[in-house]
Amino acid sequence: MKSDRVLRADYLPHSMNADKEQRLARFIRDYRSVAVQIGPRQWRLLFESGAVNKYLPAKDLNHICGAAAVQMATQQVVEQIKSWLSNRANEFVDIVRRSKLPPEKRKQLYASNRRKAWFSREPLKGVDNDMHVLARRIMRHVMKQRRRPNLSRISPRLDDRITLSIEPSKKAKHSGLWATLRLPGRGRIEIPLHPGKYFEDRGGELCPVVQLCTEENGIVTVRLISDITESCEKERSDYAPKIDNIGVDFGLATLLTTSEGDLYGRGLLGDLVRIDRQITAIARHRQRAGGKPRDSKHYRKLVARVRGMLKTRINRA
Repeated sequence: MKSDRVLRADYLPHSMNADKEQRLARFIRDYRSVAVQIGPRQWRLLFESGAVNKYLPAKDLNHICGAAAVQMATQQVVEQIKSWLSNRANEFVDIVRRSKLPPEKRKQLYASNRRKAWFSREPLKGVDNDMHVLARRIMRHVMKQRRRPNLSRISPRLDDRITLSIEPSKKAKHSGLWATLRLPGRGRIEIPLHPGKYFEDRGGELCPVVQLCTEENGIVTVRLISDITESCEKERSDYAPKIDNIGVDFGLATLLTTSEGDLYGRGLLGDLVRIDRQITAIARHRQRAGGKPRDSKHYRKLVARVRGMLKTRINRA
């Protein structure tokens, strides 16, 4: 898929029977098994040649869930590794910026990082060999501080090599869409999907892609990918600002305040203080008992609740 496209993944409820859901669950489990086995090969390739490769052969895994699925799993693994490395590259920049190295040496380190050539064995134009070695050491140090991506929970993203069709329902009136998959060695699976009003009204071009996920209780969920590039471009072109400038102030009692008098995120501080009292009480009790606050399930749920609340309130504002 082109990087300049705007894509959206939408969860759609389904009503497939238990047999189909079990077959899909087994496929997801096998797909994740393939991803876990592909991961070390890509990491080895990165350290030996300097880059990962979505075309790295893995034919010995084809018997698990089919050649097409192995190719798609390889691509997803490469994407996850590249995304992880991109975040580490930002941390690399922070370390170099805070260092006391001369500007010329820092410039060479930035160049090595920009080219993502930390582990490349080839000489880099404009970068001394000593600086190339130092860049590799800095990146290894950065990578040790973070855990690598967990490939055992990857969600299969199936394109038209497996997704035969996504069409309006013709067989039954109880579902709006039918997604038909061809799983190697497992036959065809037709999934009845129920798009909501928001999904239908938003429009966009439906891509021949199905993403499968599993919840904690083992239930399989289905997501469809829509290309909404045109609608987003139209919204941008139709947008007409009412004023030329606006001032924004950030806070906790009120999350955002504008120079026009708009208040967004009121009551955030009160909610944070209320939950913080519960978290502090649990932490104090656990520490007095000689344990760690994270050992408490209720403590972990409250911390996750605070994080979710902050993310929700900030995004909403």
